[in-house]
Amino acid sequence: MATPEFKKGDRVKIIIDWSDVNQMFVAADTIGTVQISSKSEADSLAIRYTVKFPTPSGVLIFVPEEHLELHKRAGQ
Repeated sequence: MATPEFKKGDRVKIIIDWSDVNQMFVAADTIGTVQISSKSEADSLAIRYTVKFPTPSGVLIFVPEEHLELHKRAGQ
C-alpha cells in the first residue's frame, strides 16, 4: 500500500506547470501548503494532495505526488 510522502502543513514546491480539472493553474516552482493527502480512486497506489497555493484566490489544487517536492516540513 502506498504511503503519503507529505503530511498536512508541509510546504511543497510544484515542479511543473499544473492545471486541474477546474482549470485552476499554478506555475512551476510555486510553493504551497499541503491541506489533505489521499489515495486516488482510479489507482490504489497513486497518492494525491490538495495543496493551497498563494494565488490571488488562495486556490486549492489537487496535485499528484510526483509533481511535488518538499520545501519545508510542517513545524520546522
